[in-house]
Amino acid sequence: MLSNPPPEMDWLIHNIIPKGQIGEMLGDGKMGKSSLLAQMAMAIASGKDIVPFSVDTPQKVMLVNVEDPAERIHDKIYQQKQSCRFSQSEEKLLKQNLKIVDTKSRLYGLEENNNDHATQWLFFLEKIVAQTGCGFIIAHHTGKGEGKRTGRGASAFDVSVHQHLIFIHCDLLT
Repeated sequence: MLSNPPPEMDWLIHNIIPKGQIGEMLGDGKMGKSSLLAQMAMAIASGKDIVPFSVDTPQKVMLVNVEDPAERIHDKIYQQKQSCRFSQSEEKLLKQNLKIVDTKSRLYGLEENNNDHATQWLFFLEKIVAQTGCGFIIAHHTGKGEGKRTGRGASAFDVSVHQHLIFIHCDLLT
């Protein structure tokens, strides 16, 4: 192991989202998680860079947004698509490599503070990843309290996912 370099990472978005892993995006409500997830989905689906996301080839993405009303989701996706024109040949090349779930709390269906439930849900997601190679990004709200940088509820999920994309408030005027 020490004598050979590790295999090169296969990225959906360079240095942010590797293929076939589970990550979460955390942040307080109304910080723009859903909009950023729509932007990420469109960058991955188009295979075209959308600042700040760098992507090589188009990949099929499933965006499951159960937090916003249908009109708002349509608007977000339509706005993103305007900057990423797809050709018919590009659409045929797409294969699903990422599922984006927005938000965990609306689909979870288990006791949010129970570590056993969180572990079982993670095992379920990992089984899908192992069988399909398709990764997940799960949007989730941060816990209550000043400076909280973990998802609310049980810690088992937060400590077991591979990536954490964390939104924090930043007041540049003070």
